[in-house]
Amino acid sequence: MRHVLSHSMKTIRIFLAGALMWLAWAGGAAEAAPLFVENFNAGPGGFSVETPTAYDGPWVYNAQTGSWREDGQQVENGHANTSKLLSPVVTVPSAGFVAVTFTHRYSFEFDGARFDGGQLLVSVNGGAFTTVPDAAFGENGYGGQTVAASSGSVLAGQPAFTAESPGYATSFIVSRASLGHFNPGDVVQVEIPRRLGQQHARRRAELGDRQRRARDAAGCDAAGRSRGGDFQQQPGQRGRSQGDR
Repeated sequence: MRHVLSHSMKTIRIFLAGALMWLAWAGGAAEAAPLFVENFNAGPGGFSVETPTAYDGPWVYNAQTGSWREDGQQVENGHANTSKLLSPVVTVPSAGFVAVTFTHRYSFEFDGARFDGGQLLVSVNGGAFTTVPDAAFGENGYGGQTVAASSGSVLAGQPAFTAESPGYATSFIVSRASLGHFNPGDVVQVEIPRRLGQQHARRRAELGDRQRRARDAAGCDAAGRSRGGDFQQQPGQRGRSQGDR
């Protein structure tokens, strides 16, 4: 029996972090120098969607819940089903590490094997998107999981968000990752793709403001408030995450 599954996103934050960004920020220090902050309450936030081959439930913005949501494919359609959620481009004003946090929840097909999944990718200066590795996450990464090699997904054999996020039925999680060290004038863009096989199950993904999604799922979040997401950068030493640039 297949399950009704999903992926949702409520907030995203991209920011410059400090010289000791990874140690300080991963330890819970305050975020610095936001470059992009969006909670999707007022609109889709300048995000765009690319769906190479049409299917039932690609990424769409839901104004009622203030979130981006992906609902997967209900009936087998003979091809892999991929939908990409793309952020606006963000220009880095000074040298430093750039990090991202986003509030989301997901439930992918899992019948003992992980057939489908989602990833975080980054593009620099208009280059190809590359997967942010599990090691770059300070919180709620891929958890060492990979999509099954036998999957029809283009993520087959790759690290990814799979199965269900903790507390999926009633709450969201915050994922935090370093995108690497950047130079002044570098242009950064992130992608959150949903990559599914041909399976029958409908899956959902969501990104957006925590309060509105939690209110939709459980009345309110634990603190009774929303939380944004951002791109952030820290000026300082050069480091390695996503490779040296």
